[in-house]
Amino acid sequence: MPRGPAWYVITTAPGAHGVPGHVTVSQKPFPIGAKEIQGPFATKAEALKAANAIFPGGTTGSGVAHQAGDDLAGIAAIGHFFANLTDRQTVVRIAEVTLGMALIVVGLAKLMENTEAGKALRSAIPAVAKIVPK
Repeated sequence: MPRGPAWYVITTAPGAHGVPGHVTVSQKPFPIGAKEIQGPFATKAEALKAANAIFPGGTTGSGVAHQAGDDLAGIAAIGHFFANLTDRQTVVRIAEVTLGMALIVVGLAKLMENTEAGKALRSAIPAVAKIVPK
């Protein structure tokens, strides 16, 4: 039995009436919004077998199992990106990163308030403002 991270059967898209819409196999960490259905399994083959037992003869839309990375190939990655932009968890992450960057900028400004570096930065701001197009 191979050792390594465990494999899980997950759903990456909600379906109608509580039925998983898209079933695949993946290792942790799961894609944003994915829900675990079964697992852990020691091998990918075992996870695929379990996934195909849940949805025998399915299609991609109805749940045939395949590796999660297959979804992000080529043009499908663009659709996946825009679909994730409307996901609540993605919006929260973007807000957290934006707030974190703002806190870093404010903290650095306070640290440099009465230093030579701060004075040099303040004197450079008007020169930069002239270069940047409006």
